Amino acid sequence: MVDPIFFAEKKGERFFLSEDELHHLSVYRIKTPSKILFTTGDGILFSGIVDMNGEISDFEKISATQENEFVNLYFGLCDKNRMKFIFEKCTEIGVRSFYPIITQKSEKYPLKQDRVFSILKSAVKQSRRFVIPKYHDPVNLFDIKFDKDVDSFFGSLEKKENKSIGFKSETVNIFVGPPSGFTKEEELFLIENGVKPFFFDVAVLRTETFAVSFLSILHYLRGIKS
Repeated sequence: MVDPIFFAEKKGERFFLSEDELHHLSVYRIKTPSKILFTTGDGILFSGIVDMNGEISDFEKISATQENEFVNLYFGLCDKNRMKFIFEKCTEIGVRSFYPIITQKSEKYPLKQDRVFSILKSAVKQSRRFVIPKYHDPVNLFDIKFDKDVDSFFGSLEKKENKSIGFKSETVNIFVGPPSGFTKEEELFLIENGVKPFFFDVAVLRTETFAVSFLSILHYLRGIKS
């Protein structure tokens, strides 16, 4: 069995487990005091002794992971179950930042940052990545400032001539529309700002399915390049 990883809060030079994380100790039937693995989500894995109050002592650094995720995911607002899937699965695969976007067909669903952070934290622990992706507040698609030196792609509902997904930049942006897709005006706006369209021949994919599928392809291609 793989040892579970817990999230700790850092106060000065001391580490503590929250009440929720202390509850997870009991779920794993870990009695205190016990040696555990923990992280603060900044890419460093520690081990230490946790007591019944959640304070961690005798801690030491086990390993460090550089923040090497290279994909920023922009996705149209959709219902809570779809967004939960996007946050969870894309974090497990590997993503640098999440940018929910407001589009002409996006679904108006309020996002609670505490809930988003909880989902991201759980996915990071599951995938043993130790770095929590950045989450940004929703932004209107037409207010986004584009960097044309960054390779960017968007999911199109219509078959396009350009299907190349080769990339040279260190960072890649993915734009995924809401369940009803981008409007023609929005697609034209993206193309004018250097974002390349991509269409899956297999079928028309849902927002969350496209995000996970395209992200997986980018990671595969990056693995080949390296």
